Amino acid sequence: MTKTHSRPHTSNDNPYSESQFRTLKYRPDFPQTFGSIADARAFCQRFFTWYNTEHRHSGIAWHTPHNVHHGQANVAHAVRTDVLAAAYTRNPERFVRNTPNQPPSPTPCGSTNHPTRTGTQLTQRIPEEPASEILTRTAGNVGPWCDTGPMIDHISIQVRDPAASSAFYDAVLAPLGGRRVLDFGEVIGYGTTQPTFWIGPLAAGPEFRENHLAFTAPDRAAVRAFFDAAVGLGAEVLHEPKLWPEYHATYFGAFVRDPDGNNVEAVCHAPE
Repeated sequence: MTKTHSRPHTSNDNPYSESQFRTLKYRPDFPQTFGSIADARAFCQRFFTWYNTEHRHSGIAWHTPHNVHHGQANVAHAVRTDVLAAAYTRNPERFVRNTPNQPPSPTPCGSTNHPTRTGTQLTQRIPEEPASEILTRTAGNVGPWCDTGPMIDHISIQVRDPAASSAFYDAVLAPLGGRRVLDFGEVIGYGTTQPTFWIGPLAAGPEFRENHLAFTAPDRAAVRAFFDAAVGLGAEVLHEPKLWPEYHATYFGAFVRDPDGNNVEAVCHAPE
């Protein structure tokens, strides 16, 4: 920590938190005063959910901290690239500086809470291991134990009455920070910034319920390895590994049935 010139008695230990405080105080619903500590905590709980899952930050290429931390920014980045390219193709005269480009996609699983500290080492102990087992890493290398994203990419269920079910999930997910993100034909996707929970009408039969579970794959090779492992165990093949451009340009997935008949997918959203 070093002393600031504008405020000699205040260190500049965390300018990122100061930036967050400014965003907090400039929110339209920020009150003049809080009635109690409980009121302040309730307000901040809503604010931090919004700040991390909905607010798009200029410093991380207009992504949300949640998407960057969990390695999902590349999905939005790929979609934006397609939208910009399509807009340029339709109306090139509107872009006086040639093809529009967006900022580089931020690196997943990094921290936006401190600047890069070149040449230093961070020592962390994994709580489950003995004190003698210390993991040393250099700054910029997040370590093998860093959370690189959720294991579950999305889940889909079938419902008897889509209108009633959508009204139900519209209401019950709102207090949890969830909302209806996308209507895709007859199915509806819920999430915070991207759809991760889907509901749709029954596909077949009077009481047919096909559950769909999609696991996140770090790359396309992992999707292929998932598929090969499933086929090696005799799983029914639903769809071999391939691109699904109807979802987005870099959606690469494979689908099989598990021993209980569930539709199981491995998906990678990153480009090759």
